[in-house]
Amino acid sequence: MAMARFLLAVGAIVILWHSGECVHHRNAFDGISGCLQFDNVPGYHDPQLYIPTSLFRNMVRTPHSRILRMGIVGVNDGIFRYGRSAFPANGEQVVESVLGGWSNTKSAGRLQVRRRNIENTVLKETETPRIMSGSRPLVFKMEVFDNAIKGCRQFDNVPGYNDTQVYMATTTFANVGRTSNSRSFRFGIVGPNDGIIRFGRSTYPFDEAVVELVVGGWRNTQSVARRQTRRRDHTYNNVLLKEASTPQLLCRSRPLLFRIDNGRVQLTKDGERRPFFEYSDSQYAIPADYIAFVKFDVNLIYFYDCPLEDESVDSGDSVLLRCSLA
Repeated sequence: MAMARFLLAVGAIVILWHSGECVHHRNAFDGISGCLQFDNVPGYHDPQLYIPTSLFRNMVRTPHSRILRMGIVGVNDGIFRYGRSAFPANGEQVVESVLGGWSNTKSAGRLQVRRRNIENTVLKETETPRIMSGSRPLVFKMEVFDNAIKGCRQFDNVPGYNDTQVYMATTTFANVGRTSNSRSFRFGIVGPNDGIIRFGRSTYPFDEAVVELVVGGWRNTQSVARRQTRRRDHTYNNVLLKEASTPQLLCRSRPLLFRIDNGRVQLTKDGERRPFFEYSDSQYAIPADYIAFVKFDVNLIYFYDCPLEDESVDSGDSVLLRCSLA
């Protein structure tokens, strides 16, 4: 059976549907056995009933997330909102997710502020044709992760390996750690494999060396550092600097957060002291003055210019939302 994947990045929210995870039932409505039902649904502009998730009987907690299971029956526009309170005050922000909107062709995430007039900020839209149905429920799991990437900037229009890259000047970053001989940056990657970061001396580094870091390459089994020289015709030469086994480092449903220390280059995961990858290239020390994010064979989301203090993470808010058909 062909498997369809839809990835929706909503600011700091990631929604994933994966039809290969469907549970097959003798009757489509067997999938909602044991669920509570809500069918007196208010209109889009009516006062809403916000239900505290603390009252839910069926919620799985992990060290870093909460998992809920929900279902929707209808031909289009399944809309749910969530926020911090039962009565979002005038001017308080909520997140609005629209599943199967636009005549059941697209889904979207919006940051919404309700005053006399509604203010919507579109965070992301993605094609999800015929995901809703009037005759069977769309049942999905929703996993809400801790606020690991609060304060980060997001980059999700990622060019391919041999495409023209967008190199960003690190002098524009607000969050840079500095010592007498190094700089440190904090990044995040969401995706199944091959997170690729390049850095060098200029915004157009043709015919000059850059460092290429491959995080979770080779089907998410290894990470490498290479010194790479690219020419304008997109041919390139690689010199291997370091290779290490890093099995199952990346994940498509939660971010890998790590720091890069650009003295002796070290990659260290959040919450850990020892780097999971490090190398030294003193003969050709290349500074991280400009940084680019690259993909190889799958879509990725990068987070950059993240706050350096781990203590800034507020685990009370949710930033990652993973939905899979159930």
